Amino acid sequence: MRITASLAALAFVATAVSSCSTASSNSSDERIVVAASLFPIAEIVTRVGGDLVEVVTLTPPGSDAHDVELTAKQIEKLGNSDVVFYFGDDFQPGAQKAIESLDTAKVVDLFDDVELLDAVLAHDDDRGESEEDGGHSHGEHDPHVWLDPANMVAMTNRVVDSLSDISPDNADVFAANGDAYVSELTQLGEFLDSSIGQQTTDTTRCSSTTVYTAHQGFTYLAHRAGLELVPVAGVNPDEQVSAQHLEELADQLKGRNITIFFESLIPSSTARTLADELNVRTDTLNPLEGLSRADIDAGVTYVSAQRENIEKISVALGCS
Repeated sequence: MRITASLAALAFVATAVSSCSTASSNSSDERIVVAASLFPIAEIVTRVGGDLVEVVTLTPPGSDAHDVELTAKQIEKLGNSDVVFYFGDDFQPGAQKAIESLDTAKVVDLFDDVELLDAVLAHDDDRGESEEDGGHSHGEHDPHVWLDPANMVAMTNRVVDSLSDISPDNADVFAANGDAYVSELTQLGEFLDSSIGQQTTDTTRCSSTTVYTAHQGFTYLAHRAGLELVPVAGVNPDEQVSAQHLEELADQLKGRNITIFFESLIPSSTARTLADELNVRTDTLNPLEGLSRADIDAGVTYVSAQRENIEKISVALGCS
């Protein structure tokens, strides 16, 4: 696994930190060293902490967040972090094992601050490859909580509190930064509701209320909008899907004017094959587990990527 530029740049800072408490509470000149397991968390920390934090992102750009295995250097930097923000529930089992073994850093599982939805597979009784046979390992909940802006707000508030505990002298700065970011997230949520949300008296705003995706990565977005999500696979993007399930989907979708959405970082060959056979439209959604290097260089943010996701879904559903 390659290490991001931000991780490499952190080497000097991490070496200079003799202990977690020393870096943050005893020296106002030292930035708080924060480890974040993947992009949405890293963006929250960056927006809240600003120049007062040094962020270590454990999932490299363009990588599948589910399969992250930390290098020895990353584990060393984890040990030199003041605080680690991550998602538990075996979402990233390799990273979680290393994080939960720490005895020096403050560890915060941000799943504790949101309501988790059940990870109901698209074909519970008809799976091909089991998790034990090589699929991703997950807990009983869908882990993709960040796709509802309201959950991002809740996690932002937790980050503000955690950083303020570490550096009380900067609590007002963290609070102000957090408020600014929460305002942006709230506006994004309002945009989602007005664009594709079905919780209104206007039942004709969209010609369809069903979103077809390669895998069940957008449950929280669909739940927020009141849409039905039909994934080709389950929570795991590389899960093997049986011929019976594909046949049932083909019968359901044949002749329909629909779009099947793939993920920008993890395209699904199964869903692609189905789309080609049925001659339906395809498009991509950004799961925001991690941005590509090109997206980072272009200045893509959580809010800008989510707005694009919402706009694409609006077009696919014929929303007005």
